[in-house]
Amino acid sequence: MAGEYFEDPNFQDELVRFLVHDRNFLRDYSAMLDPDDFLPKDKIEKKERYYVAKTALEFWRLYREPVQKLLRSEMLHMAEVEKLGVDQLGRLNLYVGRMLNSSALKAGTVLGQKILQYKKERAKAAAISQMFELSSKGLLTDEAWIKMCQDGLSLYKSKFRMTDYWQELDARIARRAIQNQRQRFPYLLIEPFDQMVHAIGRGHIGLAMAPWKRGKSLFLQWVAFAYVIQGLRVAYWTLEDPMDDVEDRFDACVTCLPVKELHESEEKVRRRFAWVRKSIRSKLKIYDGTDGKVPIRKIEDVHEREANAGFHSDVTIVDYDDEVKPPDSKKEKHEQQADIYSEYRAYLGRTQQFGWIASQTGRDTQNLKIIAGSKIADAIGKVRKAHMVLGLGVGDWGEESIYMYVDAHRSDASRRGCNIMTNKNQMAFYDRDATMAKLLKMDTSQEDV
Repeated sequence: MAGEYFEDPNFQDELVRFLVHDRNFLRDYSAMLDPDDFLPKDKIEKKERYYVAKTALEFWRLYREPVQKLLRSEMLHMAEVEKLGVDQLGRLNLYVGRMLNSSALKAGTVLGQKILQYKKERAKAAAISQMFELSSKGLLTDEAWIKMCQDGLSLYKSKFRMTDYWQELDARIARRAIQNQRQRFPYLLIEPFDQMVHAIGRGHIGLAMAPWKRGKSLFLQWVAFAYVIQGLRVAYWTLEDPMDDVEDRFDACVTCLPVKELHESEEKVRRRFAWVRKSIRSKLKIYDGTDGKVPIRKIEDVHEREANAGFHSDVTIVDYDDEVKPPDSKKEKHEQQADIYSEYRAYLGRTQQFGWIASQTGRDTQNLKIIAGSKIADAIGKVRKAHMVLGLGVGDWGEESIYMYVDAHRSDASRRGCNIMTNKNQMAFYDRDATMAKLLKMDTSQEDV
C-alpha cells in the first residue's frame, strides 16, 4: 500500500518541492531518502525528477542549507556533467521552473509521515527477507537475528542530528562558504547596531528589554519589517496590544505617515503601501492572542497548521513574554518564566526559526541609559536562554533617542551600545536620516576640538 502512493509522480513532485525549499523537512526526512527513490520505474519515463531530487539532497548534505534559488545554476552544472542533449535540457529547465514555485508547499507533515511509513515497511520487509534467506542456509544466529530486528525497527527511534566532528571539517568549510553573514545573521537594518554586532541566527532567541512605553513593540515591529525586506517570512504574535493598533503601527511605518493621518489620507496610504509592497517578495502574518494568555505550544500548533497550508515562517516574534501562558502555572514566577523561554527555544530549534521576544523592566529603569538583564523581573532564566540580550535605554540625543545596549551575546561582543534616533510620530523605531545627522554633527564637533 505505501509503495503505491510513494511511486505516484504527483506525490514525488511534492516531495521534490520540499527537498528544494524546506529546511525543516530536509532536517527531519532527508536521511530517510535516497536519490534512487526518485528513479523512473520504466524506461519510458524521463529522469528530470531524479536529477533535481539528487541535486537537492546532495546540496543539503554538503551545505546544510536548502538549494532553493541556486537550483537552476546547480542543474546547469549537472547537465554539463551528464552531457544532456538539447531536448533533455529543455525538459529539465521546465521541471526546475515548476519546482522553484515554493507557494505550493503544503502538508509537509503529512508527506513526512508517508515517507516514514513507506520506509518502515521497506525496512521490515528487507529484514524478513534476509531472515528467511539466512534461515534457509542455516546461518540465522542469535546475533544475526537481533541485528535484523534492530535494523527493521531503527526508523521507529527518535533521531537527533549527529556530526562526526573530527571527520567533517571539509563539510563545515563548505557550509560556511555558502552561508554568508547576512544569511546566517540577518541585519536589523539599523546601521549603528549592525556595524557594532551581528544579530541572531536560526534557533536563537533575541530578547529585547525596556521599561514601560520605551519602544519594545516598535522595536519588534521594526525587526519584523527588516526581516521581511530581506526575504524572510514572519509570524508576529501580539499578546497585549489590540490587532487594530498593531496594524495601524505597521501601516504608519510602511507609508511613513503619522498614525493620526492614516484615516485622513486614504489615497496617499494606498499609493505608498503599493509602492513598498511591489518590492516585497515575502510574507508577514499577524496573529492576535490578546483574548487570553497563549502558551508556546499553541504558537507551535499554529505554525504547523500554517506550514501545512503553505506558509512556512522563518521568524516568530512574540510581544511580549508576560502575556505568554507558562506550561505549569503552579510553579513560582521565575520558574514559569524560565519554562516559557525553554519551550520557546526548543520550538525555534525544532522549526529552525529566528525568534524575538520582549520583556518589561522595572519602574526604576525609566531614566536609565544602560538596561541590563539584572533590571528585569525574573531575569536569570530569561537571560540564560536568550542568545542575545538587548536593552533599550534612554539615549544621549534627547527624547526621541534610544540607547541600544547589548548586555549579553553568545556569538559576538557584549557590554557595548549605540545611540539611535526614533520617529514615534510615524511609528518607526529607527529614523536613519535623523540618526545620521546626529552622528555627522558629533564627527564635526570632534574635528573642531
